[in-house]
Amino acid sequence: MVFTKYDTAAEFSADNLDYLKKYEIQNNLLLGNIGDGENKTMLSVKDDNGKVVIIAIRTSPFPMVIFETDNIRNDKAVEYFTKTAVEKGIGIDYIMTEKTLAKSFAGYYGEFSGKTFTKTESLVLYIIEKVNDLPETKGFFRTAEKRDMFYLPYW
Repeated sequence: MVFTKYDTAAEFSADNLDYLKKYEIQNNLLLGNIGDGENKTMLSVKDDNGKVVIIAIRTSPFPMVIFETDNIRNDKAVEYFTKTAVEKGIGIDYIMTEKTLAKSFAGYYGEFSGKTFTKTESLVLYIIEKVNDLPETKGFFRTAEKRDMFYLPYW
């Protein structure tokens, strides 16, 4: 396996953009955080065949966002990613990722760094693929006014 820490957004994009765009909605945070700067950490792990299997970006002070390409679990790659990040002194104080990947990462990170992670939030991503046919309504948009305050919670 090969661990890569990218120096520029162009280098990162050349290796990883196609993988991220395949699941564009899921990876909107990763895609939106590609960029250059001192507070950016852009990483990947490629398997022995050169295929990217883990992609991660952190814009400090925010969490590191981690994605396993094609959403395929790969504990061997997670272990390698985590061990190498710790060895290289890459600071990872909190992460945002899929639940089973988060558990796996936290376990390895604890093993290699002696630190522990605590789950503080559980977020869910919902994707609307189809909207029911709705009849056109009579009405219009307007700014809510003081007289609408009673109805706002119900709207």
